[in-house]
Amino acid sequence: MIYRSILLFVAVICMAACQTEKEEINFPKTDLASVPLIPKPIKTIPTGSAFGLDAGTVIYTSTTNPEFEKVGKFLSENIKSKTGLDIAVNTSSEDTLERLIYINQSDSVDLETPES
Repeated sequence: MIYRSILLFVAVICMAACQTEKEEINFPKTDLASVPLIPKPIKTIPTGSAFGLDAGTVIYTSTTNPEFEKVGKFLSENIKSKTGLDIAVNTSSEDTLERLIYINQSDSVDLETPES
């Protein structure tokens, strides 16, 4: 019984050691409040982190209106034309889902400007 436990422990350690380590991306510090964005966001909240596009990025859209999926496909096509990344829209496998872009309509009544 003890030998089985030791063998299982060694097998788990070997499997963990064989896993590839994910490369850490060193993103530059950015203050979106000072960046010339159009339309200018009403409010920005610094998080101290960044969002990087890669093969694990997926775009999900609201299913309440088919126009949201069109926007997601438009974004995906533009990302592909600029970076070569083929970002899936409303489809992915659990194995590749690492970063998520979600497109939805806000329920906020405070957003009454044309840019909203």
